[in-house]
Amino acid sequence: VHAASVYLASVTMDVMGDLFTGARSTMGWLTSCAKIAVAHRTPISWMSPVGVPIVQPYRRTKPRTVVTLVQHVVLTDHHDASGRGLPVHRRRQVSAFPPNYVHSLDASHMMLTALEMDRRGLVFSAVHDSFWTHAADVDEMNVVLRDCFVDLYERPLLEELKASLELRYPDATFPDLPRRRKPRPERGAKRAVLLSVATTCGGRTKYNRSFKRRTHNG
Repeated sequence: VHAASVYLASVTMDVMGDLFTGARSTMGWLTSCAKIAVAHRTPISWMSPVGVPIVQPYRRTKPRTVVTLVQHVVLTDHHDASGRGLPVHRRRQVSAFPPNYVHSLDASHMMLTALEMDRRGLVFSAVHDSFWTHAADVDEMNVVLRDCFVDLYERPLLEELKASLELRYPDATFPDLPRRRKPRPERGAKRAVLLSVATTCGGRTKYNRSFKRRTHNG
């Protein structure tokens, strides 16, 4: 079973690489940066697009099991005998960096959406990528979250990340950014694509090119 699982995983990754070449090259670039950063024997850290510092916590911890009559309790010491931090877990630091960086982008999008909803005086709540508001405001939230998405990803995020890493590790040399396959679409075109796929409350909300709500089909 293990051998078959490894084979399927390799085939899946190869197919994904063929279909999403840009994503694979970006993931490879993030992994390369992580290997360079972790060579400094410190946890990988960077700044999110909304200015929140992020530090990966993965270290080689020393778990100890305390056996009682009721249960087994596992205690983990995050410091050595001298009180200093334990050595970083290099493999986990490297493998976790690409997905954690993407998570930081998702969290930034949620924060930007929450701030804009608050600015408009609308109720907003979220869990990861599930955004909620009152039913009467769902259409407007759809516009807000897509506008914030476009505003975020129009920024040179990888360039900002590289600058953040170079500031954190000034004596390291990070690889060049992955080459873009296609030029970025114009701002209006990108917004039109995002807003055209808005769906709400079991129906479909249609927008014109000026991004104003036109009709709602129940």
